[in-house]
Amino acid sequence: MLPTWVDTQAWYCCMGGRDATITGEIFTDGSAKCPLHWPEANRAGWGIAAMNGHRALGMARGPLRGPQLAAQRGELCAIIQALKHGQTPMKIKTDCLGIVEGLEQGERRAAHPRRENVDLLRK
Repeated sequence: MLPTWVDTQAWYCCMGGRDATITGEIFTDGSAKCPLHWPEANRAGWGIAAMNGHRALGMARGPLRGPQLAAQRGELCAIIQALKHGQTPMKIKTDCLGIVEGLEQGERRAAHPRRENVDLLRK
């Protein structure tokens, strides 16, 4: 049974049952596979894992939607899903320096209409 926060784009697996929350240490990831000579096969996705030490509390993943399919966009989508559905206290860990640097520049620059992925930030 899926937790109440899961939307139709996400798959969820939770060790804590339907009422488990995304909280604590959250790891995010984005990935993409875009074959140069076969654009119809382009795929991208995002994933999050809530951890307590070495024990997984829950995981969620889903496909990346939209015109741009890239690993960095998937990473940003994962962070947004964690923020959207998680509860404090929460510590999000990402391996994407570009996302961290972009968010550190502040909302005015990160959400500028000409920036990449602004459609995700404005949701």
